[in-house]
Amino acid sequence: MATVALALIDIVLDVTEDFSCIALQPEGQQRVVPIWTTGQEPRLAAAYVKGYEGQRRRAIDALIDVFDDQGGVEAISLSTYNEGVFLFDVVSASGSSVEVSACDAIILADRFGVDLTMDEEDLAQVAIFTTPEALDEYLSSSYPLEIQADQPATQGDAKSTSASGDPQADADFEAMMRSLGMEDEDFGETD
Repeated sequence: MATVALALIDIVLDVTEDFSCIALQPEGQQRVVPIWTTGQEPRLAAAYVKGYEGQRRRAIDALIDVFDDQGGVEAISLSTYNEGVFLFDVVSASGSSVEVSACDAIILADRFGVDLTMDEEDLAQVAIFTTPEALDEYLSSSYPLEIQADQPATQGDAKSTSASGDPQADADFEAMMRSLGMEDEDFGETD
């Protein structure tokens, strides 16, 4: 089965009252894999990705040391997702592997310069299409990788009321945002 590399778009803290969002972009695609997470893990991941090196050691620091001792990290791939919980397998250069949370996978990928990957079949289940404009509006982020020419247009034709040119993709994105607490006023709609 073919795998797809994922680039970190952003770790958006406090998107809703209880959730932060790790947004990943499948290479060359105009889609987002949103991983919703709670607690302090996304804050820690965001700090590590920005180069934070605190004086207090954390469990992730010990894990980084273990992978350093084993020659680094060879691969980080999605191992499972269930009801919004994403876990990744991290394989060391010596061949040992551990399963970690999405936040820890982001830290390890950044530290060792390894892409996160996901099978195309899993990607089809969890990725959503979104325009660069919607990504900016809802997550204040932009796609880090170039979008391939064979992807759907980002602007619908003049007759379309669809932002993406694909009304179903827009409806799916709107439904997801509503499930996170967005209301009609946030979409610019009024009754």
